[in-house]
Formats: sequence, structure tokens, C-alpha cells
Amino acid sequence: KDMASLNVRPATTHPQATQEICGMEEMIRTLIEKGYAYESQGDVYFRVEKSHNYAKLANKTLEDLELGASGRTDEETARKENPVDFALWKAAKPGEISWDSPWGPGRPGWHIECSVMATEILGDTIDIHGGGADLEFPHHTNEIAQSEAKTGKTFANYWMHNGFVNVDNEKMSKSLGNFVTVHDMLQTVDGQVLRFFLATQQYRKPINFTEKAIHDAEVNLKYLKNTHSLPLTEQVNQAELQTYLDAFQEAMDDDFNTANGVTVLFDMAKWINSGNYDQTVKDAFEKMLQVFGIVFEEEVLDEDIEKLIEERQAARANKDFATADRIRDELAAQGIKLLDTKEGVRWTRD
Repeated sequence: KDMASLNVRPATTHPQATQEICGMEEMIRTLIEKGYAYESQGDVYFRVEKSHNYAKLANKTLEDLELGASGRTDEETARKENPVDFALWKAAKPGEISWDSPWGPGRPGWHIECSVMATEILGDTIDIHGGGADLEFPHHTNEIAQSEAKTGKTFANYWMHNGFVNVDNEKMSKSLGNFVTVHDMLQTVDGQVLRFFLATQQYRKPINFTEKAIHDAEVNLKYLKNTHSLPLTEQVNQAELQTYLDAFQEAMDDDFNTANGVTVLFDMAKWINSGNYDQTVKDAFEKMLQVFGIVFEEEVLDEDIEKLIEERQAARANKDFATADRIRDELAAQGIKLLDTKEGVRWTRD
């Protein structure tokens, strides 16, 4: 329900790690058979040194990682061939939930479940893999290592790691007590406003959540909505329209630079408000908005308000400006703002 409020399309499947234990065991057996993994006292570890370009995703080298881990003396490190090897299967401790396996009762490691679910549902190579910047290493690094060791194919073509959300310039975290869920936020903030706020920053960069930022997003989105609801004008200069389309595509092709895309959107809205708004412009404007998940429903005025607007127009035509001003004020009190233009009267809702 929360995702629907943000206009996020529903997923086609929702895999559960506990339903894929057999697939994990099979993948681990394959890695052992191929020499990429080994069993040690009920645990199974991945031989990192056999992985091609390990940690390249996080711009780290195996040598640096081994140097950093060289001083470890804990019990688990003693069971590994190399301190940087990571767990594929962990032997169960007393009281832990566990599953039977060829290596004894235990549970899967943190990384193996994602590789199994991803490749079983999406194939050996997936197109886009997302996640927070904090998952780049070791989680996504290890996903790549174990998946490519098994299949011999590229695990993911593109990696999209999103930046963190800060609250009043501090990192959002439960420990600081400034953690806000989408569900709670939607009790006071419209879903489209929240989504538009998130789109104002390129996804890899951190974004600062403040009451002012949300208010600004609400005001700006209302401006775009009012622009969208303007009446159509005569045919416009198609070459001018194309400049906005080209600039928008250039921004979005630059690693989904939504911040620059939003700037183009507002430049185009200003151009529209200066009288350039035929059906081709409206169609293009809607497609650009839809890229950000924003959809404006056509708003229809009720009969009483339409009648008041008609009465005001008649009063203006008869030069009865006192009556026209009184009706304008009456409509304003109901949130309807009128704008007289050469194409006729326009209205927006505050």
C-alpha cells in the first residue's frame, strides 16, 4: 500500500530466503566441486583469492584487504585458509535455527541467498542490480564473486547504489532516534510529493530530509500541476519543444541525473506558461513527468464553480468590475485562483 502511494509498480514475485535453502546447498556444492569453496569444521568458505578482480566493484584490491585482515586472531579466522574468505554456510550454534546439510546442521551465509534467488528468477546475468551504498562491500562484492564463480558469466551489467538519507544534516539512523519510515511519513505527506522530493537529487548522492525541503517539493509540484492543467494554445514552435526534450534525455542518460532532469522540467514549465502549450507539448510534458512517477489526473470543476466563473466573465464583459471582483474573491476563498490571459480565463487550485 505504501509503495502504491508512491506510484511504484508492484513486483512480480517476492522470493523468500527460507524457501530457497535447497538451491543454496546446490550452489555451495557446485562451488566446492569447482574448487572455489571449502568446508572447515561445519562451515563452508569461499576462496576469495580464486575470484577474478575481487572487490573491483568497491575499488579495493585483494592485497589491501589481506593486509587489513592479517592481524585477526579470532576463532573463526583460525578456521579459514585466508582471513578474507567469506562464509557460504555457517555451522549452527546451540539454540539457533538450522537446516540439515552435507556439512551438518547450519544456516546459509549472508550473501549466498541473494545470488541464488537472483539467478534462479532472473537468469545467470541480470541487467540492473540496486542497493544502498553501504552494500557495495562486502555484500555485493561477494555476490559477484560467488555468482560468477558458479556460472562463468557476468553477474550484473549495471550497479546502482543509492546515497543515504540525512535528516537535518545528520545521517538517518535508529540509534540517533531520527529514523522515519515511509509508512509514517505518508500519514502527513502526499506520496507524490515524497517521490518528487526524492527525485530532486541524483540517486547516488545523499539527500537531506527537512520540513522545508518537503514544503518546497510540495510547492514546486503544485506549480507543475497547475502548468499541466493550463488550457491548450495554438500550435507551438516544434524546434523549441525539441530543445527541452533533448536536454531532458541528456540529463537522464547521464546515470539518471534526476536533479538536472527536474531543472529541465521547470524550464519547460516556464516556457509553457508563456503561452506554448498545444497537444504535442502536453503529451511530452506528461511523459517527462511520468519518468519521475508523477501522474496528474485531469481535474474537473463542479457545476457551481463553473457557473461562478461564467458569471464573472459576463460581468467583465459588461464592465461590472465590482461584481467580477466579488466573484473572484469568492472563488479564491474556495481555493480557485483565476488568471486572465489573451487566450481566456485560466484557473488553478491552491
